[in-house]
Amino acid sequence: MALGMAANKHIVIMASPTSGHGRDLIRGVSRFAKAIGDWHLLPVKADLDTVHNLKGWRPDGVIGLASPEIAAVFKKMKTRLINVSGVAADAPQVCTDSYAIGTLAAEALLERGFRTFAFYGTPNDLSRQRLAGFKETVNKHGFAVEVHLVPLNRSKTNWDWENIQQELTAWIRNLPKPVGVMSFNDERGSRLLQACSRCGVRVPQEVAVIGVDNDEIYCSITTPPLASVRCNFQKVGFTAARLMHEWIGGNTPPNVTLIPPVSVVVRESCDTIAIDDPSVAAALNFIRRSAHQPITVEDLLEEVATSRRTLERQFARILGTSPRAVIRRVQLDRAKVILRDTHLKVSIVAERSGFLDAKVFAAAFKKEVGQSPSEYRKSQRLV
Repeated sequence: MALGMAANKHIVIMASPTSGHGRDLIRGVSRFAKAIGDWHLLPVKADLDTVHNLKGWRPDGVIGLASPEIAAVFKKMKTRLINVSGVAADAPQVCTDSYAIGTLAAEALLERGFRTFAFYGTPNDLSRQRLAGFKETVNKHGFAVEVHLVPLNRSKTNWDWENIQQELTAWIRNLPKPVGVMSFNDERGSRLLQACSRCGVRVPQEVAVIGVDNDEIYCSITTPPLASVRCNFQKVGFTAARLMHEWIGGNTPPNVTLIPPVSVVVRESCDTIAIDDPSVAAALNFIRRSAHQPITVEDLLEEVATSRRTLERQFARILGTSPRAVIRRVQLDRAKVILRDTHLKVSIVAERSGFLDAKVFAAAFKKEVGQSPSEYRKSQRLV
């Protein structure tokens, strides 16, 4: 990437600093701008009134949460726009991978033993993409998904909000329990938890909830605290800025660039094991507690006091996999977190993830993730 073009460039960022993902988008763009040193940034609201006010200024480029209507105005103005909203519009797009977000949420609930699933969202494209990833992952394991979609524009008045909550409460009350529910985002997840409280449903014992965005405000003010899929919005912003820089230099960006989600941040709203079988539930709890150690199936047998053949049959019947596969998956999930959040050597990551041999760890990681540990670490970093 060639840095430092001759003239200063004026770049508009259409994102709200009042939301967690908006702040992270701005941070990502700002970090790139500081690296090249010739951008002047202007954060503005993402609405049509703001767009029309920009007509007389003619910025060199816009990075923003654009609707199709906003994109159409910028196209008419012949102003470069990179859309980071995740909603289809007539502009190059950099966004989180919504299908992968749904897949990640489904896997988290499946690992906790759920066999009944539901999705709460809206009819828009972003929600449907997350639903598709969630539903197809659940379907592959032989389970179905109950779906409840509410249009975004239905909550404009207090009366509508009350009706929405009553409908949501009725839907939750009628779901078979225990059930694992994915919410389209954290704002909807907070409504879901309020509805659970209204109808006296226990969270997470009867209804486990996972939101999306890992917005610290929404996740912390709910009761109980809301688990959420953590998305890399800083990387979305940084990547969009890099592509804008290249576009100004003459290289047209690709139509769509997807940024994978990071992980599910487990909080109380989903922190449960939804399995009636006491041996399998005890084994799963032991695996999660001991993932930092080189545990084996034999260690599980000592913990649950049953035969290997019986435990393997129970795992296959209830979880559709083997005890050894679950141990390996939980250990590798732990390794992902350490790789992403620290600068520890791969050999130390292996040791802290329950592997005695770094080469065995690297081979297992590459087979499961499709990347070496070093490649994965690099892909999860901002730059």
